[in-house]
Amino acid sequence: MKRFGLMVSLVMVSILLCGSAFAENRYVPQDYATIQDAIQAADDGDIILVANGVHSGNIDFKEKAITIRSINGPDNCILNGVGCNRIIMRKIKTGVGILDGFTITNYFCSIFHWDLIEIYDSRVELRNCVITENYYDNQTVTYSIISALYANVKFSSCEFRYNQYLESEEQTSGMFQFRDATVIMNQCVTEGNIGDEIWYAERTSLSIDDCIFIHNDCQGHGGVLNSK
Repeated sequence: MKRFGLMVSLVMVSILLCGSAFAENRYVPQDYATIQDAIQAADDGDIILVANGVHSGNIDFKEKAITIRSINGPDNCILNGVGCNRIIMRKIKTGVGILDGFTITNYFCSIFHWDLIEIYDSRVELRNCVITENYYDNQTVTYSIISALYANVKFSSCEFRYNQYLESEEQTSGMFQFRDATVIMNQCVTEGNIGDEIWYAERTSLSIDDCIFIHNDCQGHGGVLNSK
């Protein structure tokens, strides 16, 4: 029995070592023309490293627990939302999906009603990201700049600045909305946003630590932070 137990342990160690050995760094645009091309090729645990520049196109994590990281931080690496480009983080369950070190800006979509960043049934983290100068006119449906449903979300050292979000009196959501979620915000700044509601949390565990909320203009019924 001891010999059998030892063999099982060795097999398990071998599996773990092989799994970690296959994790790769994938470079954009050196190895892949776009971030999405790199995602298509990636496996759980891989790191996609993005060079300086303005990057357009949808980013769909494809249910993969991967890290997408800028090489030189948000001042140098921009995700351009023009043309309804968006970020999709759905059903990431085998680990954590991480977006690290980007400026996310210029989202304005008048044709379709989509969330700029959609998080659904996932574990995700946004680190060192600047979400700025995005616009949403939400007069008929409930969508947001960031939306999380049935999710575990952590924001670390992120900035939410100068976004604009308008909604009708019948809508109850927010610029950044969370439902049935667990949300942690650590060392984040929410500044200069204009909207009826800025942060909206419903049936959500919300933890805020060492964050700043300043100079936001809440024109409607919700306030800077509306938690139910």
